[in-house]
Amino acid sequence: DRYGNAVFPHYDRQGLCGFELRNYHFKGFAKGGQKGLWYSTSTPEDERLVITESAIEGLSYHALYGPEGSRYFSIAGEMNTMQRQLLEAAFLKLATSTVIVIAMNNDAGGRHLSEEIKGLVLATRRGDLTVMDKYPDGDGIDWNDVIKIGKRRER
Repeated sequence: DRYGNAVFPHYDRQGLCGFELRNYHFKGFAKGGQKGLWYSTSTPEDERLVITESAIEGLSYHALYGPEGSRYFSIAGEMNTMQRQLLEAAFLKLATSTVIVIAMNNDAGGRHLSEEIKGLVLATRRGDLTVMDKYPDGDGIDWNDVIKIGKRRER
């Protein structure tokens, strides 16, 4: 955008509903927008869904682990009612035996979100889905921090 922020569009059932904004010293959501889901391109061959707190963390997770056959969702932090509904609907549409990786920040908020998302998966009664938590090493760390810390160590 005009401030140099990376812009990640969020969608709901009607289409575009808002934007995550991210810069070196700024994290936010577009004024007047509503949080839905940011998502990466998906294919019918996807075997894994990775859910992160922010879109930039989804990109960081992909840079670190880059598994083929993965799609990514961002919730942009605490979830609203619509996001819960969107996630549950998405879980119902996943291919048989999909693995859901809940890759939240390594803090109390991330652990809370992880438990909340696990509850949504359970509510679908899809016993074929595998759910796993994945947290970055170190208290208070997110996946983007892991990338930044790694780059500092490479210098």
